[in-house]
Amino acid sequence: METVQPNFVHRAIAALVRRVPKPALLTQNVDGLHQQVGSPDGWKCTAISGG
Repeated sequence: METVQPNFVHRAIAALVRRVPKPALLTQNVDGLHQQVGSPDGWKCTAISGG
């Protein structure tokens, strides 16, 4: 099984939310990669899956 790692987009989103007072992210990705890149505490990341 291949190990999945965050890519430059995950890191770019993490950098962006560090600049926003109360960031929130709604994503279809349920893999947890947004949290792995060290996004700041206190941000709201909601993963949804259509199914």
